[in-house]
Amino acid sequence: MNRSRWKTTIKRLTPFLDGVIDRFKNFLFKGQKDFVFANARNILIIRLDRVGDLVLSIPAIKSLRASFPKAKLTLLVNTYTRNLIDGASFLDEVIAYSPDSKLGEKLRLIKEIRRQNYDLVIDLIYSRKLLSAVIALLSGATIKVGFDTGIRRFFFNRKVMPRSGKRYEMDRNLEIVEFLGCKSVTRNLGLNGIRRDEKILGEFCREYNIGSSTLLVGIHPSAYKNVLNRSWPKENFARLGDELFYRYGARSMITGGPEDVKLGEKIQRLMKTKAILLANKLTLSQLCALSTRFDLFISTFTGPLHIAVASGALTIILSGPTPVKRWAPQGNGHIVIQKDLPCVPCQDRTYCERGDYACMRKISVEEVLRAVEVQMRRLTKRED
Repeated sequence: MNRSRWKTTIKRLTPFLDGVIDRFKNFLFKGQKDFVFANARNILIIRLDRVGDLVLSIPAIKSLRASFPKAKLTLLVNTYTRNLIDGASFLDEVIAYSPDSKLGEKLRLIKEIRRQNYDLVIDLIYSRKLLSAVIALLSGATIKVGFDTGIRRFFFNRKVMPRSGKRYEMDRNLEIVEFLGCKSVTRNLGLNGIRRDEKILGEFCREYNIGSSTLLVGIHPSAYKNVLNRSWPKENFARLGDELFYRYGARSMITGGPEDVKLGEKIQRLMKTKAILLANKLTLSQLCALSTRFDLFISTFTGPLHIAVASGALTIILSGPTPVKRWAPQGNGHIVIQKDLPCVPCQDRTYCERGDYACMRKISVEEVLRAVEVQMRRLTKRED
């Protein structure tokens, strides 16, 4: 049987399989039909992906807090995103899962989750990844809520049909909140309620002699896994940093994680002016504090970009293959530069079919500087 016939057969069988599985679930989990969402008192939210995904989930989590004020609200995140959300005022508990954990550790996590007797588990992830759906299924919770997509639909007993069309990730997360009947829904993508390491801000300004009037531009040159089809050339970042100083007297700060140190050092060496290298020097909590001081942030689509947006910074996004409608920040304070090519978007690929990475390399320094000029005018209006 060829591939197209397999797809047709599976498509025809899906409604039947859905019915069989639903009947099995109704038999296995009796009494769930009578569950009233408003009565939930112990809720687990799952968000096991990257920094940007978590930031764009904050409005949904805050909406759940407002709608379930008496419930215990627990968030399950990855170990590397925990520092961003730990201690948040709108959560009662944060637990972390390590992607590198061994099978025994994974089983202990499931056992601990089951011991908590959650009555409602919410999986916010909208993708093909199954880990969070499996955890939801094994959680022992009465009600398991998640998106009705692909094979993931079989892991939930309350399924949210995603609205058609490409949507901003923050709004996609809010679809689950609306499904639960929450009346207090917020679209405010702010970091209020997040524990920020404010101490680092004062120390940073003293160490690098930065005054209140110093123009600060954050530059995040790395892309997810540093794949070439999402990376802008380091030579371009170096020239951009120099021009920011020559034209506006701006101090450039290069952010990044441990894997970005070498890239940051190369950009520093290529620059004629001096940039501040912060790669592998900041926790996420410290980056949240520092982002409140950024006047402008220039990056590809990354977690630090979404932190900067939530902190109120103006941004310029170098978008190569990324679907803009899903990930581009809302509002007038953000400029997305993306080339009109027939192969764009191709976010799920880690290589370039064309072989020339044109979607990123065709973005010129001059084009970015024109966007900088627009943002500087906006910044002046803000200060007025």
